[in-house]
Amino acid sequence: MSWRKCKPCLGIIHRWGLGAPPSLFNFQLREGQLLREFIEEEPRDAGKNEYLRIINTGTIGKFVSKWGQREMVYLGCRFVKPVVNKRRFLAAFHNTYGRKAVKPKLVVKGLNLLDACLDADGTTIPGKTTLIITSDGSDKLMFLLAIINSSVAFFYLREKYPASSYNQGTTFTKEMVNDLPIPHVATNDRSKLASLVERIINIRRANPVADVTALEHQMNDIVAVLYGLTPLEMQVVDHA
Repeated sequence: MSWRKCKPCLGIIHRWGLGAPPSLFNFQLREGQLLREFIEEEPRDAGKNEYLRIINTGTIGKFVSKWGQREMVYLGCRFVKPVVNKRRFLAAFHNTYGRKAVKPKLVVKGLNLLDACLDADGTTIPGKTTLIITSDGSDKLMFLLAIINSSVAFFYLREKYPASSYNQGTTFTKEMVNDLPIPHVATNDRSKLASLVERIINIRRANPVADVTALEHQMNDIVAVLYGLTPLEMQVVDHA
């Protein structure tokens, strides 16, 4: 596959004239261990904006998180609705992680799957062994969410980095995601992708088990065209 007219991932955004480029950050294990002492179950009387939700690889869903739907296991402890006190968190984590964790962002699973979910208002922080992509523009995040959650991106990274595969799974790193080529895209194509992603997110928020397969197929078809893939090449991607 030729991946025609593509550029490195996080640089092309700036060339579009959409403002500052997104920033990719890898949440390290050290921060994950420090974070454990702040995690608690959401209090019944929790005030608005008093707590931040927390998700990790087990509760990162595709497009939306599984917070409150699936139990989170964190360093041997289990939580149903895990949160951290926002004031305490910001006081303790005044480093890069703390600053980026409360920004609008994508949270990427990175372990076995490339699934990414949207945190549009910066109220969900990532747990250990996750990747986050922050940006000052929702249009960039919605577009990148479509790209990262596409079958094309998953196929490309898995084929390019076979040495990163273990037990039929792939560990997606910051370097791998940074190397993901991004196609040139017209405004109308970007709008189509953003609209599809928004529909998927709204459906999944209303019903976490809703079938959005048809919408994902539409998204994958648009992404494949943007990358210049032929119908035959797309069949290879779909059946990989």
